[in-house]
Amino acid sequence: MATAYVFVASGRFASFDEIRRFTEPTYTDDGEYVESPFNAEVGLENYTPLCFECVYESEPMALGALLRVSYSEQWIHLLDPTVHASEAICVYAPNAVTRPERSSMRFCGAFSYDV
Repeated sequence: MATAYVFVASGRFASFDEIRRFTEPTYTDDGEYVESPFNAEVGLENYTPLCFECVYESEPMALGALLRVSYSEQWIHLLDPTVHASEAICVYAPNAVTRPERSSMRFCGAFSYDV
């Protein structure tokens, strides 16, 4: 079983590009890796960029509608149906989140899924 970490927010980001800038690392002119703000907050380990999904909608909606992402059919029923959000970040294995409580976004949980 692999693990998906789910974070949501409403109104924190103004666009899809902004949420991507929050999650993607950068590099200095010398080629040195600079951790993204999100990765620094949550203590991300085993960074694999293809194992992230970001969602942006202009208006908040139920998480079941917002999170039409990979493997969500395996864990979406475990989320609080009363929570609404307009942005989400889903982090999939082999990425590992060590400090989800330090995220500036709401941490919805870590959910097991079969690949």
